[in-house]
Amino acid sequence: MDIESILQKFMSGDSHLVWSASWDVIKASKQEISEFPLTKISDVRNSVQMLNDESNRDIYQLAVSILDNIEQGICRCNCYPSSQRLLPEEEQERNFISIEKKEDIPWEPEFVCSCIECGKKYFVHESHSYHYPWAEWRNIT
Repeated sequence: MDIESILQKFMSGDSHLVWSASWDVIKASKQEISEFPLTKISDVRNSVQMLNDESNRDIYQLAVSILDNIEQGICRCNCYPSSQRLLPEEEQERNFISIEKKEDIPWEPEFVCSCIECGKKYFVHESHSYHYPWAEWRNIT
């Protein structure tokens, strides 16, 4: 993860570059995101707030929420119920959660997951019936 490049994209004011930087943050592994400089998070937040691009606002806000949680010492899993973009198998690959159970329902798998950091458990319904997959996370503990 090239943090300097990500920061440059966030500060560019170009919605396409900010979108790319947002996905860099969202897709970063636990190790990679831990290297993000806390002193730059308010700059990122301010830069994102200046954008006039409603079509990708949810992606920008998810990235900012992830960074805000790091700054405040709050577990990443607190972002799960408010975003449909975080998929369980990808979050497991990034070392944020552990999938305890998967029900392989065609196009609509369901999961029971636990957060590796804080232990919270989630029931997740994933859907692949739209233009992109999405997941609904519900806290079960």
